Amino acid sequence: MSVLASKRETSKYEYAWHFVKLYEYTEEKLSKMAKRKYRWLGEPVVLRMNRIRDEIMQLYDEYYDPGISKCEQCERIIRHLLDLQKPLLALWNIDRYKEKRMIKWASLIDREINLLADMAGMGKCGQYMFILDYAAINRMDCMRNMSILHKMIYAKTISLPSRTRETKGSYLQKLADEALFRIFRANRTIPKNGREYEQRRADLSRAMNCIKSMEQPMFSIFNQMNYASETMEEIAKLITEQEKLLAGLMKSDRTRFSGLK
Repeated sequence: MSVLASKRETSKYEYAWHFVKLYEYTEEKLSKMAKRKYRWLGEPVVLRMNRIRDEIMQLYDEYYDPGISKCEQCERIIRHLLDLQKPLLALWNIDRYKEKRMIKWASLIDREINLLADMAGMGKCGQYMFILDYAAINRMDCMRNMSILHKMIYAKTISLPSRTRETKGSYLQKLADEALFRIFRANRTIPKNGREYEQRRADLSRAMNCIKSMEQPMFSIFNQMNYASETMEEIAKLITEQEKLLAGLMKSDRTRFSGLK
């Protein structure tokens, strides 16, 4: 006899079966990436997924003793799942992912987090991952400029000579990924209390530090690669404009949100 969906209990190992779905979906999407971009955009996702897979299998194995409780194991795996947000945003921005594909990927991760949270007795289900909101990006200069700058940095650094690509190029990519993540996370919602404003302020401040840190390695690459003046001016303008936009946004935020409790 069938059981009403509302009366069913979560299978003891549903988190393991569901992770297989998430892993297969990730493999499917990354297998379609251009080879020249895989090392920089696909591999960071794969490395995290493989680590999560190993920890999921350890959690699944009743005879494996990691020296911590099941609840602590679940919490650790959830943190690793949340760490997928930054490399996925980078991938989605560079490859201009369609909304439905981002939603599918984010929903699979959210479902896995909620299954693990339920197993650990951590409370209600929630929505943790977020996607690129193209309408918001087009409306907001700070987000639109950051999206363009992020793409420009990847376009230039992927084509650098290998030695420079692995040093200055890789560093610039990390700065761009972090700035993109921080700016987009900060603009997910409007702060409603002091705690939310402080998180937003911290995100925007971190993004500003990343943008400022781009200048030295970027101009070092300019000198090394002997770029055309038009290219150098375009990149320099994007970086300078991003600093101005962030500074203006942070100033506006102080007026709007600093009084929140």
